[in-house]
Amino acid sequence: MAFTGRLGTPNSRFADIVFAAVDGFGPAAPDFQAHQLTSRRFRVLFNLQVTDSALVAGSYVLVSLASPGSAFVPQISSVTWYDETHDSVVVELDAPLTTGTQYSVTVTSVEGTSGDFVLGATKNFTANVVDPPRARGAFLSKRGYVDVLFDRPVGPYSSSASFSIADAAGGPSVPMTQAAWGPEGIPETTLRLQIPPAVPAADAFVISTSGVKDESVNLSSEQVPLTLVLRSPAPYSYADLTQLQVLDAYVTDVSSDFLRTANIRVFLSCPVQDPDSRGSWSMFAQGAHRRVDDQDALTAPAATDLPSLVALLNDLKGSLNSHLVIDQVHFGPAAADLVTAPDAFDLPSSVDLANALIASVPSHLTRPRVHSYPDTVNRAVLQPVPPDDLLAAVAAANSLATSYSGHILEEYPLSFSDAYQLPIGSITAYAEEVPADSAMDVEGPHTYYVDLRAVLDVEGPAVRVEATLTSEDGGSSCSPSDYTGNIVARSADHPLTVTSHLVSVDSGVDLRTDRGLSLSSERPLVVVGDDGLEIPTSSDVLATLPTVLWAYNNALEAYRQHIFPGAAGHQVDDDVNIVTNSDYAFLPLSSSIASANDVRQKVMAHMASAIYHYHADPTAVTAPPATDLESFVALVADLAQVLASHLVRVGPHAFAGYRMVSAPVYDVVRLSTPLMRDGSPSRAAGTLSDFHVYNGLPVVPAPSVPAARSHLVVLDVPFRAMAVRPSLASALPQSGLSFDPVRGPKLEADAVQAFFSKPMREVPVTPSNLSLSGGSIQFIGSGWVSPVLASVAVTKMEHISYSVVASDMTDVAGNEVY
Repeated sequence: MAFTGRLGTPNSRFADIVFAAVDGFGPAAPDFQAHQLTSRRFRVLFNLQVTDSALVAGSYVLVSLASPGSAFVPQISSVTWYDETHDSVVVELDAPLTTGTQYSVTVTSVEGTSGDFVLGATKNFTANVVDPPRARGAFLSKRGYVDVLFDRPVGPYSSSASFSIADAAGGPSVPMTQAAWGPEGIPETTLRLQIPPAVPAADAFVISTSGVKDESVNLSSEQVPLTLVLRSPAPYSYADLTQLQVLDAYVTDVSSDFLRTANIRVFLSCPVQDPDSRGSWSMFAQGAHRRVDDQDALTAPAATDLPSLVALLNDLKGSLNSHLVIDQVHFGPAAADLVTAPDAFDLPSSVDLANALIASVPSHLTRPRVHSYPDTVNRAVLQPVPPDDLLAAVAAANSLATSYSGHILEEYPLSFSDAYQLPIGSITAYAEEVPADSAMDVEGPHTYYVDLRAVLDVEGPAVRVEATLTSEDGGSSCSPSDYTGNIVARSADHPLTVTSHLVSVDSGVDLRTDRGLSLSSERPLVVVGDDGLEIPTSSDVLATLPTVLWAYNNALEAYRQHIFPGAAGHQVDDDVNIVTNSDYAFLPLSSSIASANDVRQKVMAHMASAIYHYHADPTAVTAPPATDLESFVALVADLAQVLASHLVRVGPHAFAGYRMVSAPVYDVVRLSTPLMRDGSPSRAAGTLSDFHVYNGLPVVPAPSVPAARSHLVVLDVPFRAMAVRPSLASALPQSGLSFDPVRGPKLEADAVQAFFSKPMREVPVTPSNLSLSGGSIQFIGSGWVSPVLASVAVTKMEHISYSVVASDMTDVAGNEVY
């Protein structure tokens, strides 16, 4: 770091004494200095107080003095006062300056409070702040490729960068080929690299980057771990890294009161062909028992006449009674449903036994605290058999046998639900890149996914999913016979699982989960540093794009069902504010935003109408129209909440409708802290509430208040912090000679002001950690003016160039100064 000491001018009031001064003293001509504060901010310091004309961005022109192509000139985005003295301003830039480059700033038409103008003056400064692009994470993307995410746009500027992959435990690096940026439409913050066939087998991998360049021509060279969620056993070979696999799965929500459908989200390691084909998938619900009852299966065949009816009913009675008391099958006593009616031997006794079983079997299947969940899938709802009705008794016995046999199985098949109208239908897939705009941007290992909707109305069962799929490039396939295409999805009432995390530089960490979220007050979430101390942290809940798209479509379908003719006790059917297939949300995001804004108007018009309702619903959609992802999430959350209450409200309606809204909106918790130490092992800790809606089993009337189901989940998620190290941004000489119009001249020691790019720990400043060299300058004292400004009193400062070096100093988070 260099600066030039400045001498007094002929205008100095002490003509025989020479001091360091800022280009003049007293009535000197209007002038200024410029120096850097951060990578995106520089300060213009005037030698006089100036008016608000100094806040006009057009008054400043910034140019680079470097050779063309070696530096970047950002645009000026705003100008604000530096402090209340109104003799300096901070110029904000829309991108970082190029480190090491000398810039020139020209100031025009800035008026001093005295009426003098700064007209066309030009000063130079050097960009000293080091702020290179940073790799936030690396994840498998399309088959055989890795996407590396950076904290800023690098794609259009990094064609000459180089990359390699190596065993994280050490060993030789293998070069990686960078895919041409642009043709695949990946974000500018992402670089896509091909996995080399020579990649070593390893439990974990690191990717080395070199020559990655941002728009500002700042270069980056660093290592980033490759985050893997593979289900094949480690060590991972090239075959594992390029094998199509089902990575993870969970039931996101169950709409049990009317639609009777569950949404099952399945993640894949790469894009696949035709993921929305029903023939590619099979689903099986886990049985409701503590362990499988493999002793009490029925042996009698289906009933067709009186003898076979007698045999089946007696077999069913004996098997059921044995099942009810078998050891370790149920979670609690089940003997309340024992059948005491005599065995069947003729038609009257068969009718009596059939009716006893009609009362007992359905009661047992849904009895609380006996099973892990109420078994409604296998439940048979039957009317009592009339006396002497052989056909009705045969039908009842066969139905009961089917119900019981399914109930004791380890799992039973689920069918696809057609409750949702096309284009949503029974499958929604974001697991392909063709056609365009159908794939999510890679922001973690959970990117490519398929939503399967099954007929299911209880929250408890885990669902096993089988997949027979082929990767989009045709080079790999998965099979239900092994881990590649066979997985058990976590049930809707399963406690929250953190599926991945993504660190932001100097900001904090986002934790992505498989459940809806709400913050808990029991133990606030914090970031814990590598020293075990808690770092001041704020937290908030956010939404991923996959989750908010489904939440919107789920709410939209609930609204569509609500205004269906004859639904929910309307006074008059609403045939104006209807929704159509085109209203459902899909990528690109812009189309979903347009749809949500349109539906917002329809919902508001519907609720406010005293024509369709017996009186208007005073509840309103308060979220404004959406313009981006953040406002889209806010609008969807508001729509879902408003609809959930409106659908069941009696008053506007003659009777309560079904609630139906069940999908969560928020599935990310953001822990924000600027106090991270770069590269330090850290933890996200505290208590978080997960959340899922249980609408109640199909009953008439519908439940007016849904039960909110939740768990308190203790988090302890390790991550590696990321931060920009502080730089000594600039140094300015400060004259000890000053003149007050009232008090007259004032003489103190000259000083050097050292500006840092981040708030620093205010340790004592000495020649050992802030050294000045050049000429005969001497260090005589120091102090901190603010966390970013240290002042060093000096003597013998001349009009020559000096060198300033900061060392053994850290910012408030502990990052060492460059």
